Amino acid sequence: MSNPSFCPTSLPVGAYVEWQGQDAQIYCHYPESQRAAGRDCEIELTETGQLVTVQYADLNPIEARPTPAPDITGEGEGAAVPVRQDGMRVITISNNAGGVGKSTIAVSLAGVYAQCCKRVLVIDLDPQGNATTWSGIDEVRESQTVHPIVVSEEAPLPTPIQANGYEVLPGGRSLRRTEKVAATLEEKFALRNRLQQARGRWDIVLIDTPPSLGQLTTIAAIASDYLIAPISAAFKGVDALGGVTAFVEEIRADHPALDIALFVPTLYAGHHGNDREAYEVLRAHVPPGRLATPIPYRKKYWEEATKAGKPITLYAPATGPAQDARRLAAEVALAVGLSVDIPGVEP
Repeated sequence: MSNPSFCPTSLPVGAYVEWQGQDAQIYCHYPESQRAAGRDCEIELTETGQLVTVQYADLNPIEARPTPAPDITGEGEGAAVPVRQDGMRVITISNNAGGVGKSTIAVSLAGVYAQCCKRVLVIDLDPQGNATTWSGIDEVRESQTVHPIVVSEEAPLPTPIQANGYEVLPGGRSLRRTEKVAATLEEKFALRNRLQQARGRWDIVLIDTPPSLGQLTTIAAIASDYLIAPISAAFKGVDALGGVTAFVEEIRADHPALDIALFVPTLYAGHHGNDREAYEVLRAHVPPGRLATPIPYRKKYWEEATKAGKPITLYAPATGPAQDARRLAAEVALAVGLSVDIPGVEP
């Protein structure tokens, strides 16, 4: 299959190629500095969605394509090119149940990574706006949210707001209108396209979503490389496993490379037999390496931190909840391949 004269950079991202007899798609090109370092081109195997790093000489173009090349603009039905960018991780935090800690996790991870000198963006897609207010941001205009990019292909990503060492694209009540407009337009690729244009600006992007699997959550998932699913450490939380998995499978019709990085048991009361039993059920059903350490139910400090508009590691850095946040940040970083040294947490 060797073809030394073939160079993938002459083809558009998403072009079909053949690698070891398998149909594949180029999804990312690298600059000369990356090629000189020995990392050439990444492809996605069409049937399995597996991502493979290959040498240019190992690739051949397929002249007779079995299916049309995907629409990489995000404007058509066939758009299916992952947004995974070298060096930037985009993570959606999602569960269709409310009160499981999505916003708390988003703000806590942002705080930890920012303290570790990572460039962090939090995108709040929840009309409740908890990740926004819990970051200390109270006044939000619709123009500061994702609304402009959903309703207009020409609108740039709004300028984020600085908070606690990270940046925030805020949420709020106006996103209820955005949800309705997005459903009408069937616009699923707006956020993905803008983040592609902004690649390299952040090390990690954390997207907080509504407690539903509506259009805003779909927009978030299609824009992401990974999904984190907070799950209540009780049997009703265990029941949500199937719903999260089914949602990701639906998204993969448009975004084959979306991966569930971690299921995060929250509100865990280890002294309750029911919680321990439910956690064992989670361990039996979640693949190895995809289940985070349970986050204990420690209400007092978490609530005080949210009222103060600060991540727990800034508000009460020496407490148990702060250490829980650091440990989770380390587990998330490991799951998504983010290189970060978190003080006080063993690698």
